[in-house]
Amino acid sequence: MRWIVVFIALLGSGLGHAHAQSDEPRVLAWIKPQAGSSELVLVGMDGALETVLDIPANATIVQTCGENAISPNQKYALLFIGNEANGTLYLMEDDQPPVSLHAPLHAMACVGFHGVQFSPDSRYVGFLSYQTDFLNEPSPTSRLLVYDTATREMVGNFENVAAFSMNKSDGVVFVSFFKNADKRAIEVGVTFWDGRVQREVSTLFADESQSCYYLNASVQANDAGRIALALGYRCMRGDGRTQYQLYTVDAAARAATLLLSGQTGGQYFPFTRTNATFIAPDGRTLYVALPDGLANNTGSLYAVSLEAPTLVPIVPQYGVFATLRPPNRPINNPPMLSLDGAWLALATNDPNDNGTLYVVDLNAPELGAITLRVGNRGDIVSEMFFSNDNQRLFYVSGGANGNHNSAFALTLATGVSERISRGRYGQGALAADGHRAALLNWVSFADNKPPYQSIVVLDLETAEQTLLYAGGQVINNELTNAQELRVLAWRARP
Repeated sequence: MRWIVVFIALLGSGLGHAHAQSDEPRVLAWIKPQAGSSELVLVGMDGALETVLDIPANATIVQTCGENAISPNQKYALLFIGNEANGTLYLMEDDQPPVSLHAPLHAMACVGFHGVQFSPDSRYVGFLSYQTDFLNEPSPTSRLLVYDTATREMVGNFENVAAFSMNKSDGVVFVSFFKNADKRAIEVGVTFWDGRVQREVSTLFADESQSCYYLNASVQANDAGRIALALGYRCMRGDGRTQYQLYTVDAAARAATLLLSGQTGGQYFPFTRTNATFIAPDGRTLYVALPDGLANNTGSLYAVSLEAPTLVPIVPQYGVFATLRPPNRPINNPPMLSLDGAWLALATNDPNDNGTLYVVDLNAPELGAITLRVGNRGDIVSEMFFSNDNQRLFYVSGGANGNHNSAFALTLATGVSERISRGRYGQGALAADGHRAALLNWVSFADNKPPYQSIVVLDLETAEQTLLYAGGQVINNELTNAQELRVLAWRARP
């Protein structure tokens, strides 16, 4: 029986790179051997490999670019390859080799939902290009760059941008900071760009008599005409504590209305997304994250009715938000939003390291969140994605980095979670058909030996698991040719 297992592992062990002929979608993965150069490959369902890009030897980051890395029509994928301060953004069309879109680029562009964004029709993609010193600025800004995905030509370039939203089908909304001599933002401009003409729809000013300035911004816009704006704020006179301001902007009237303001539980850090905002699809509720002061990447999530504004806690504390610099330990997957924008999943770990997964119906804040225990103390949610029909949430919870865990499916309508399969799973990607996930899976072959990595395809309906690629070979009970693996995306033929 042992020889059968070894033979299956060798089929997808990377000893030779064959060209897959099937029309089946393939899995894009990063393969990094212990010595020598690494590469991006497409792995077919038969285990055949096709190299699509050789990775530079000095690259320390190879990943999809944020939570919006796949275009709405599934045709494009954005990849970041390089290191924190100096990377290249690649655009991959279908299963064709990735093409360099922009360089150099700071990795912060790919952090969370509010970094890279596609337009609803997938025709354009926008992202923030940060300067390397932005982490040390009191009011960090960047350039907003917009590219045409078909021609790969830059069609928009805007300076001093703190945040943007491409959710509207007819253009882009972005927030600009204007700074004083101390590089502190004392004026905010909210601008709408329709692809040809810029129109500033609102202007805000800090209270300079109290030496106040703006720290950061987050903006959301939708086709219902809602523009919601969250601003971090601080006044150097007085107690100097970090504050927030929430506004709605009426673009037609060119006016902003202050909904709420107050103090946060902690300060904002420029390398995290603890200022994230979301608008419910029905346009009635704004959701805003505020830092809780417990860690640099944790915060609380509140619902704010746009008709009768007040902060209603949905996730009271410890929510783990996207960060450029995660701690040197396993942490929860960043928040995920369903494709229709109606559901948000956010994981927490309290000071005792007990984990909870919150799943929120954004159209129904009065119902509260579905709450699920993650597992034992120290366990995390290491991966999650919503089904393409927005009916279920698939997630991996339990141990991390090769420890035991399980894949689960939560039915959103009932709040019932069911185990799909046990394993030693890591990060992964959901196929466009919504029924399969490619997952990293550690394989234990002996009690006194460390496991090796593999890529499996898990059928989320039947729990059938197929080995796609083995990142090592076991010969005479010894591991050889061990490789580090990362699942990036599924890619289909044109």
